[in-house]
Amino acid sequence: MRGAAALILASACAHPVTAPPRPAACPADTFAIEGACLATDSARAYCGNAARPEGGGCAPIPCSDGEPVDLESGECVPLMALRRLGAGARRGAEDAGLLGCEDGGLVVEGESFACLPHERTCGRGERWSGEACRPDPPCPPGAVTDASGGCVAVVRSDRGEAMLDVGTWIRLVVGPDGGSGTAAVCGPLDQRPWLAGVPPHGEAVLEIQADMVFPDNIVSEARVTVTARRQVDVHNFGPSAVVPLGDILDPVWTTLRAMKGVASAASSRVRVHCTIEGGSGATRSRPPVRDGGPAGPEEDPAS
Repeated sequence: MRGAAALILASACAHPVTAPPRPAACPADTFAIEGACLATDSARAYCGNAARPEGGGCAPIPCSDGEPVDLESGECVPLMALRRLGAGARRGAEDAGLLGCEDGGLVVEGESFACLPHERTCGRGERWSGEACRPDPPCPPGAVTDASGGCVAVVRSDRGEAMLDVGTWIRLVVGPDGGSGTAAVCGPLDQRPWLAGVPPHGEAVLEIQADMVFPDNIVSEARVTVTARRQVDVHNFGPSAVVPLGDILDPVWTTLRAMKGVASAASSRVRVHCTIEGGSGATRSRPPVRDGGPAGPEEDPAS
């Protein structure tokens, strides 16, 4: 018995099994995002102005003293600006105090703002860690991060040529057909409930359809047409409405074209939905005073 085991072991040693070679990393001047190696400008467009490319996704720009970052400008919103927003929410009150959130996180874009659950303040390329929004973990070129943080290959070799598995790419980057959209699609909308006309304490479902065409099956030539419609709200009888999402979703299709190679299908269609929450109403509090410490909160809600 021992001799047989030794023979098997010797045979295994004579013909060692080697792991397949790891894919080459992205060049130093690019970022590995959604399985592609994106140039700096494309990676920044994917992340948006309020985050920077890092790891396999995007890292929110940090601000001090709990200040939010403006999604439009990418700059930290100072306390005086929060006071002005609070005054505007109080219909021109001269001193409405600082705008803030009793529960959740404050998101701001220009003159628009909302208090959202912390996990919904994470944008594209980010995920909530339980304490903060963190960038997606990195994956090698040709692989995409799944919901658990693992890397799933979306590119395979077919007769020596790189082939993109269109169905797998869609499921991981856009979402399963008929299911919920991924953070790449819904994340920027979660952060901006006002784009879908969702007020505080409200909710709406956006149905998004993406039609993809690959001329001659060339991935870099992919053409994508997107339509999005807000479903009828049965609670307030609001009408169904078209929501323009072209600029918001364009960076996702940039990552698709950067995959290059050939596509496993000449065309494909996917429908996903994003459930957008309006969050809670913002609150206001008196600004801190130097000699007596911070003043107590005022009741508000700036909704």
